[in-house]
Amino acid sequence: MARGGIRKVLAFLLSLLLSLSCTICAFTEDGEVVLQMWIRPWDEWQQDWLTTWVEEYNAQTNGVTVNVSFVPESTWDEKIISAQAANIAPDIYMVNLSSFGIEAARGTIQPLDPFVNPVIFEDLQENFENAVSVDGKHYGYPYQVEATQVLYYRTDLFEQAGLDPEKPPKTWDELYEYAEKLTDQYTFGFQLNTNDGDLSWTSFGLQYNTTGGFAINDNWDAAVVNTDDYRALFTYFKKLYEMGVVPEQALCNPFHTNALCEGSVAMLCAGSWNFELIRNEYPDIADLIEIAPVPTREGDPTKGSSAVGGWGLAIDAITPHPQEAADFIAWLLAGDPEIMVDFCTRAGFGKTTTRKSVAEALSNDPALKDDKWLAILNYEIMPYAVREPGHDWAISMAVGQAIMRVVTGGQSIDDALLQCEKEINDYIALNDLAGKNPNHQPGQ
Repeated sequence: MARGGIRKVLAFLLSLLLSLSCTICAFTEDGEVVLQMWIRPWDEWQQDWLTTWVEEYNAQTNGVTVNVSFVPESTWDEKIISAQAANIAPDIYMVNLSSFGIEAARGTIQPLDPFVNPVIFEDLQENFENAVSVDGKHYGYPYQVEATQVLYYRTDLFEQAGLDPEKPPKTWDELYEYAEKLTDQYTFGFQLNTNDGDLSWTSFGLQYNTTGGFAINDNWDAAVVNTDDYRALFTYFKKLYEMGVVPEQALCNPFHTNALCEGSVAMLCAGSWNFELIRNEYPDIADLIEIAPVPTREGDPTKGSSAVGGWGLAIDAITPHPQEAADFIAWLLAGDPEIMVDFCTRAGFGKTTTRKSVAEALSNDPALKDDKWLAILNYEIMPYAVREPGHDWAISMAVGQAIMRVVTGGQSIDDALLQCEKEINDYIALNDLAGKNPNHQPGQ
């Protein structure tokens, strides 16, 4: 075996051994239950928030200790799939809101309902309760949600270009006009993500707004991309690039707003999680930045121009301690509203709550009543944001790659859509997806 292959085998075995050691230590010597929880370690503030509240939970005399492991994004899929296959997955772990249906269908997670008071689900806002529900059962509890795409723009650059900062673009035609006026030798008017992986998910909101759906039908038996609506969406991306108002290579990735804060672009779309980044890392620039819904073809933001990205906690299907795991999730995410108020506060309010009681607590905070960003996010963007599609990532990637073939590869839109349609239909057939949508029943 080649040296590289040996390394991979050893790494895999080590990962399983580490997971196994956690599972074996399910009880301490005095009989206390030890729960293992895996979390992605995105932001330092999120790690601090979770660590703080887990320590408080562990300090209680309830006979349960929760151990948190922060598993890097780069190894998450390999570790969780390996652990599930070996029946040694952690008791509690994160699940993307778009994946609860798939995970439930695979049998990797189990419902919380038998172990918790049903009243905790009544506190959830309806669209987020639906995200974790399959066939009337709740397979997790959602706790962090964000708008994947918000239009950020520099008011000082608007004024220099003779544009009214109080009137951001609402339609594609207005966006073209504004981007052209804002482009000069130092600044691009707009940033277009020029990476197929990024376009695969940053375009979810626009895909839904423009076409009324996504790239595969609800029964998951056919692609629906070779349409006039998708043709219009591809034309939108192509025109921005041909106008020369966007950089050939994105000056910052869609997770951040650095290029906007540093003045190399005047407008860009990025997630609402950037509230905290802008205010903490660019405090002198924050007052020069405003936000708005992402422009749409016809200018109607109520159709949703952003998607809702988010995560919840679930309990493993074969954990030996489902009651204890559910008790912890209910305490952390569905208990005292102040725990989640603390989460939203640390996030700079760019991550919004899933709970009515937490939303009420935030709305009664005098310090937040004049926060313009928060008002626009909560009242103009999030109410109309669409759920990310629950289909396989490969289908989303096929769309992103098709857009990039048009934008930077010179392929015609018709050819790109035909190729995309074939790739998705081939994937459906190869993976036997027809009729497998866990959130759709034939005839609905």
